[in-house]
Amino acid sequence: MFGGFQQQQQQQQQQQQAPSLFGGQMQMGVMGQQQPWQLGMTSQQNEAQQQYMREIETRKTALERPNPRFLAYSYTYQTNKQVLQQKLQGLPDAIQLAPDKWSRAVQGNPNPNEIHPDVIYGFEQLEQRFNQAKSMTEQVLQEEAKQKKRLQDLELGFTTKTLRLLEENRQRHMAISNLLTKVHTQLEAFAESQGNVLHNRQAEQSLADDYAKLETKVQQPADIANHVMVLRKSVQVLTGQKNEQGTKLKRNEDESYSSLTSFLELVAKQSEALSAVWRMTVATKEHANVLSQASSAFSGSSRGVGGPGGGLGFTTDPSVLTQGGYFGAGRP
Repeated sequence: MFGGFQQQQQQQQQQQQAPSLFGGQMQMGVMGQQQPWQLGMTSQQNEAQQQYMREIETRKTALERPNPRFLAYSYTYQTNKQVLQQKLQGLPDAIQLAPDKWSRAVQGNPNPNEIHPDVIYGFEQLEQRFNQAKSMTEQVLQEEAKQKKRLQDLELGFTTKTLRLLEENRQRHMAISNLLTKVHTQLEAFAESQGNVLHNRQAEQSLADDYAKLETKVQQPADIANHVMVLRKSVQVLTGQKNEQGTKLKRNEDESYSSLTSFLELVAKQSEALSAVWRMTVATKEHANVLSQASSAFSGSSRGVGGPGGGLGFTTDPSVLTQGGYFGAGRP
C-alpha cells in the first residue's frame, strides 16, 4: 500500500537531482537560476510531500501496535490518588480511537474512588492481562488454602485442648467423689463401732410418714383381704350359675372363669407381697423407734469428751482423736 507511494517519491527526487546535458540540474536554468514556473511547482510538491509524510507517520504509529483493530478496557486497582485521577481522565488516543467504549468503561466503573479503567491494545496485551489475572487468582487461592489449613489446625487444637481439660476435670471429680465416699464410709463405720448411728432427720421423718400411710391403708375395713374374699365369693357364684345354665354359653363362661381365676391369683400374690412389706414396715418402724431413743439418749448425754459424768460427744482434740476418733466415750 505504502510501497508504491515511496517508490514514486524516490523517482521524483532522482529526477530533480539528475544532471542535465548542460552540466546542471533539471530544476536549474541554463545559467543555474530557477524559472518562475519552476518555483510554483516546487512549493506545491513540498506541501504535498509534507502531507504525505504526516499520513505515513500516523499510519506507521498505528501499524506499530500489535493489533490496531482490537481495543478493549479493563479495570485496575490504584491506591495513589494522584495517579488515579490521571487515569480517570483517560488517555487521548484511547478516547479518540473508541469513545463509545471509553464511555461505557467509565460508566461501568464499580468503585471510582479506588479503581480506574485501563486500556488494552491488541491480543498480546489482552493475553498478558489474562495471565496476570490468572497468576493473582492462583496466589489468592493458595493464600486461602493456607488460611483454611490454619483455621482447621486451630479448631483441632482447640477441640483437643477442650477434651483434655474435660477429661482432667472428670478425673478430678471422680477422685473427689471417691474420697468423699471413702470418708463418709469410714465415718459411718467408726460411728457404728462406737454404738452410734448418723441420722438424717428429714429422710427418716419422710420414711415414717410413708409407713404410717401404708399402715392406715392396710387397717381399713375394705382392705385387700376383704377384696380377695369378695372376688372369691363372686367366682363361686359364677361357678354355680355355670352348672345350672347348661352348655350353651360354655365357651364364653369358661373364658370369663379363666380370666377371673388369673386375676384372683394375681391379687393373691399382690396381697402376699403387701403383707410381707407390712411386716418389714413394722420391723423397720420398731428399729426406727430404737434408733430414735438411742439418738435422744445420745443428745442428752453429749456433754463433751472427758466430762465428769462421761457420755458421748464430738471433739477435735488430737489426744482424744488418737484414742477413739470423732466419736468416743468420755473418760472420768
